[in-house]
Amino acid sequence: MSEEKQQYDISLHSVSTENAAKIEDPNIPIEEKTKLLLNSLKELDSDEKRLTIIESFKQYPSVLFWALFMSFGIVACGYDQALISTFYASPNFQKKYGVPDPNNPGSYMITAAWQTGLSMGSPVGQVIGPLMVPFFTEPYGRKKVMILFTVLLTCFNFIQFFAENIQTLCAGEIIAGVIWGTFVSLSPLYSSEISPSSMRPVVSSLNNIAFIIGQFVAAGVQAGCQNSRTDKWAYKIPFAVQWGWSLIIFAGIYWCPESPWWLVKKGKFDEAKKSMRSLGWKVSEDQLDKRVQIMYDTGKLEEEIESSASYMACFSKKALHRTEVTIMVFVNQILVGNWYVSYLTYFFSLAGLGTKQSFNLSVGTNAIGLVFCIASWWIMEKYSIRNLYIGGCFFLFVVLVIMGGLDCGPDYNTNGSIRYAMASMLILWNAGYQVSIGPITFNIMSEAPSTQLKSRSIGLSIATSSIFAIAMAVGLPYMFAAGWRGKTGFLFGGLSFLCFVWSYYRLPEMKNRTYQEIDVMFERGIPAREFEHYDCNANETLP
Repeated sequence: MSEEKQQYDISLHSVSTENAAKIEDPNIPIEEKTKLLLNSLKELDSDEKRLTIIESFKQYPSVLFWALFMSFGIVACGYDQALISTFYASPNFQKKYGVPDPNNPGSYMITAAWQTGLSMGSPVGQVIGPLMVPFFTEPYGRKKVMILFTVLLTCFNFIQFFAENIQTLCAGEIIAGVIWGTFVSLSPLYSSEISPSSMRPVVSSLNNIAFIIGQFVAAGVQAGCQNSRTDKWAYKIPFAVQWGWSLIIFAGIYWCPESPWWLVKKGKFDEAKKSMRSLGWKVSEDQLDKRVQIMYDTGKLEEEIESSASYMACFSKKALHRTEVTIMVFVNQILVGNWYVSYLTYFFSLAGLGTKQSFNLSVGTNAIGLVFCIASWWIMEKYSIRNLYIGGCFFLFVVLVIMGGLDCGPDYNTNGSIRYAMASMLILWNAGYQVSIGPITFNIMSEAPSTQLKSRSIGLSIATSSIFAIAMAVGLPYMFAAGWRGKTGFLFGGLSFLCFVWSYYRLPEMKNRTYQEIDVMFERGIPAREFEHYDCNANETLP
C-alpha cells in the first residue's frame, strides 16, 4: 500500500479503517464486503436521494455547468451529422460535389452511392474512436484526453473545409468521425463520474441536449446560408462554424475539474477531494473523506469481482447483462428511427416541400426537440425511467406506422395536406423521442456498467450503434431514391416494436440507486422487472 494511501486511511474519522481493511482482504467473501459498503453508504445518500431537480441545481450548479461544457464535443458531432444530411438538398452543394440530374436539366444531384459514402464516413470513424477511449482515459484522465482530441478536431476540420472533391470530403468525414466517437464516449463517462445520484438523470440528459443543440445550430446555419448565399460559401460557412466548438472547449478546459473517480483510482485522494469541492460538494471534511473512501472501496470490490478491466471482461457471465443493457439502449436509438429523422430536410424535399420550407421546418423541429428534452427532466423526476423508456418505444411505433399509412394514400401526389400530415408525424416523433428514449439512453448507459468497465462498456455501445448507423447510411438513400418516402415508417415502426419488447423484459429500473446498489442487484442476478422495488440490504447471497 502506498504511503499516500496509508496516510489517507489514518485521517478518516467517519469510516471504519477496519471495514476498509476487510474490503481489501481477499479471504473475506464478496457478499460480506458488499454489505459493509452498503452500510457505509446508507447515511450519506439518504438525504441526497430526496433532492428535487431544482434543489439539485442549487446545490450542485458546477456539476451541471461542467457536464454541459464537456458535452460540447457531442455538439460538434451532432452538428456535422445534421449538416451532411441537409447538404443533400442544397443546390450549391449539389453543384460543387454532385453530378447533373438526368431528370431535371440544369440541376445537379448527389448520387445515392455518394450519399451513402458521406453518411457512412462519420459512423465508420465512430466504430473506431470509442474503442480507443479507455486506452487514453485510464492512464491520462478525462481532461487531457479532451484537450488532445479537440486539437485533432481543429486540425482535421481543414480537410472538410478545403475539400475540392467529394472523395476528399468523405475522407475528412471518416477522420472526424474517429474524433467525434471519442467525444460521444468521453462525455457520458465524465458526467456520470461527477454527478450525485439525484442529478444523474438530468446531467446525463445533457449529452442528448448536446446532440440537439448541434442539430439545431446546423439547421439554423444551413437555413441562413441557403436563404442568403448562392455561391460556394453556402456550404463553406457551415463547415467553418465547426472551429467554433474547438474555441469554446479551449477557452474553458483549463478550469475543468478532473473526474474524482479517476483521481481516486490513481491514488490521488487529495486531488479528488479538491475536484469534488470544485464541483460544489458542500459537505464536511469528514463526509468528504468518507465519500472518497467509498469510491476507493467500490473500485477495489469491482476489481475483485471482475478480475480484469478488458473488453473480454464486458462479456463475462457476471457482466453480460450489464453490457447488454448498455449496448442495446444506444442501438435502440438507431432502430426506432433517429437516423431516419436526421434526414429531415432531405425527406421534406422529397415529399414535395420547397428547399426554404424544408430547412425552416427542420429548424423548428429541432427547437421542439430541445424543449421536450428539457421537459423530460421533470418527467423523469416524477415517473419511472424504465416505464418512460418502454412507453417511448411504443409511442414511436404508433407514430411511425401512422406515417407509413399516410404515404399509402392514392392521392398522395395531388393532395398537399397528406405531405404536411407526414411532416407533422416526424415532428411528433421527434417530440416523443426527445422526452423519452433520447435523454434516458444516456442515463441508462452511464449507470448500467460497473465503474471498473464503464469506459469500455460505453465504447462498445457507441461502436455497436455506429455499425447499425452504417447499415442505415447504406440503406436509407436507396430507399428514398426508390420512392419509399413515408413508407419507411413501416420498417422503423416494426423495429420500434421489437425495442418495446426487449425493454419490457430486459431493461432494469436504476433510478435513485447508487452505483453500489446497482452493483449488488446485477451481482445477485435480480430480474430486470424487480429492480425498482428490490431491497439491496436483504440477506441474500450471490449466485
